[in-house]
Amino acid sequence: MRNCQLATGGKYNTGVSSTRKNAKLVVTRRFVVAASSRDDSENEGNDQRTVEFDMIENNLELEHPLDGKIFVFEVSNIPFLEKAVENHVYKVGLMDPEEISHHYYHADLAPLVNCNSISNCIQELETPELLMRTISEWQGFKDQENINSLCRELMSSVEHQEHVYENRPRDPDLETWKAIDWETSIVEGHATHPMHRTRFTIPPLEKLDVSANIYEAEVVFVSIKRENVIISGSYEELTAPLLRAAKFDPKYLYLTEKKLDTKASRVGEAYDKEMTELVDLTDRVILPVHKLQIPAVKLKFGNEVEFLPYSVSARGQASVRTLALESLYQVGRCIKLPIAIKITSALRTVTPWSTFIGPNIDRLVPVLKQLNVKFLQEIGSEHRNVLKIASEPASIVYKSDDFDLAKHLACIVRDDMEYIVNKENAGKTGGCEKVIVCAALTEKNSKGIPNVIDSFGLYTKESRVRFLYQYSDIFFACFVPPMIKYGWSYEAHQQNVAVVVSISDNSDKEINGMNKFNESGNKGIASKNVNVTGFVARDFGGIKVHLPTLRKVLHENRDMINSDDERYYDLEMLPDSCTEAYTMNEVYKLGYHTMIQCQMYRLVRALDLHYCGTGWSIVRKNLEKYAVLPEAGGNKPHQLLDNWYSQRVNLKCFIKMKLDSLYRDYIYESVPNVLLM
Repeated sequence: MRNCQLATGGKYNTGVSSTRKNAKLVVTRRFVVAASSRDDSENEGNDQRTVEFDMIENNLELEHPLDGKIFVFEVSNIPFLEKAVENHVYKVGLMDPEEISHHYYHADLAPLVNCNSISNCIQELETPELLMRTISEWQGFKDQENINSLCRELMSSVEHQEHVYENRPRDPDLETWKAIDWETSIVEGHATHPMHRTRFTIPPLEKLDVSANIYEAEVVFVSIKRENVIISGSYEELTAPLLRAAKFDPKYLYLTEKKLDTKASRVGEAYDKEMTELVDLTDRVILPVHKLQIPAVKLKFGNEVEFLPYSVSARGQASVRTLALESLYQVGRCIKLPIAIKITSALRTVTPWSTFIGPNIDRLVPVLKQLNVKFLQEIGSEHRNVLKIASEPASIVYKSDDFDLAKHLACIVRDDMEYIVNKENAGKTGGCEKVIVCAALTEKNSKGIPNVIDSFGLYTKESRVRFLYQYSDIFFACFVPPMIKYGWSYEAHQQNVAVVVSISDNSDKEINGMNKFNESGNKGIASKNVNVTGFVARDFGGIKVHLPTLRKVLHENRDMINSDDERYYDLEMLPDSCTEAYTMNEVYKLGYHTMIQCQMYRLVRALDLHYCGTGWSIVRKNLEKYAVLPEAGGNKPHQLLDNWYSQRVNLKCFIKMKLDSLYRDYIYESVPNVLLM
């Protein structure tokens, strides 16, 4: 038996205060949870590839002569327990990183069995690297090069997290902050992935210094022959404002071999020509390149590209590779550029699959929104245009059958989420609306309080209940109908979705159906007048679409679409695209993972409505309002509920996937369903 133990009690421990220790803590917590993975169908009877967690009450009594190592973690809250293995020992079914305290240890088991004083035989766990190496051995992985690389990624996460702690962004200001300010306010990021803060560069990129502000970006430019790229949509028209905004930048002269006027070589003097004047645009096209990607572009594309000594500043969104630029914001756009840096699970490049599908979806966006409204009407919902979609109308990518090469030189033009909302509100009277990336809500501010509570003034349980009811109601109104109506699941996790909130004087209005969750009977008025009015979805690279269902619904709604162009009745994807779902279960699985595990679970915990169960009662009630058959007027449940209400569900095994070098393919473990708590 090789396992990790969870033990309550802290009598062997010392406190943690330094930012370095806190950084190690949050990475280690995530690693422990991510590593406690077991694929029951695959590993039955195979103890060598199993890492399981038990919880031991009050003391460590080792009744079996175990070999190897033992890891001991104090828990701050009791996780989801499945069954008692023996007296005072329970099998842990589901655990959250926040349930692990800052006390954790390791020991060799042989001396521990005969140890008179456990405190003399265990050591404080100094680094998550030891966990990685030990668990890799337990699970039978022998690729030391890969394991060493993963250890470096883990420590990169620690180093960058430490720097963020020491240089925290300002606490949110609901009144003055714009959407991009919320995007750059992320302190910890992905709540369960141990590489949540990793900034691991891939050669030829040099190691990224922890002090580098990755959200303060710079865009440079290259030109390339048109025959060497694939352009989709009105790429040149939509990026024209960006090219006009680019300014001569002498520090990039070393990259270009163009013969410029002598004036250009004098550092500090502005070159008096626009960038486009240096390029024969009948033969070549200009691409923006993230400054961090320059070494990769030089190495991989050589003389095929010509660098231009011009640049423009930008601000990175939460995803880092999507950039907000003033020149494009004025026309409602932003751009997504590749960078050869590993963040969480993947190299943050831009693949041809993504550059292809975005512009193909663009023409369908008005129809998809209409289908959502139609569904809500059919089931008698009070909501209508609550879903906004950040379309991707254009793209460009290097032309090559080798997608691993092409993904290093690309650009996707995307609608800016804040611009979409402001444009819809133009001319309307009433309160101001704010667009906030959902990931920012569950981050904690400098006082250790979740932003959703402190920024919105949700200091009473009643106000938090009210907010969750409103949030989950409108969230499911946006993202459940696409799955049911046309077989489409957005990748609706916290980074890909923004909540739209109004700041007005009407937060004391009644919300239908909420009263049963209010213990005190008051209306749950917050100290600030904030109401959820909608959500914005972005990024089509990770969606799942069941094409037979989509095609059927599009053809059934020809009158709504009113076009003879057959492209409006299908969605074309490149071969091997991970966005195609071959069964509806694949659609439901992605929906559950992103909407429940990544969205609702984080919010319910942040609002302190998890352990009492109130939060999950609210989530289920609102889910059941939309997981219905529209043809029955919303009176019959849809099969989605059977899928999502299974006693056990699949959870991604992040560490196993990393050890197996998987990104586009997944490994899952079976865990108890948090939705049923």
